[in-house]
Amino acid sequence: KNKGELAVGPRFLPDFLKGPYWIVHYDSDAGEAIITGGAPTQTGENGLCKGARGSFFNPNGNGEGLWVFTREAVPSEDRVSALTGKARELGLDTSVLVRVPQDGCGTFETD
Repeated sequence: KNKGELAVGPRFLPDFLKGPYWIVHYDSDAGEAIITGGAPTQTGENGLCKGARGSFFNPNGNGEGLWVFTREAVPSEDRVSALTGKARELGLDTSVLVRVPQDGCGTFETD
């Protein structure tokens, strides 16, 4: 595997059938990451890069997805804007950003 690449799918599937995701930015100290659905090799409408569309083995594709992760369940708009800006600095098409509502999620204790 390439550094920063994840194969995501049910445990019973072989890796080549799992969806590819790429970690394009990770900062452990800040508790943040930027993930693309597939390698960011396609050019978006705005000339910036986005993940490739689906393939024969992954017909639903992961392409065109972009996610920002933080340790906060509900990050502030300023935090999301800063990470979106970082994504643009990296040359990523932020028009494909997928916002995943986290309101109402429970909290979990860690060991």
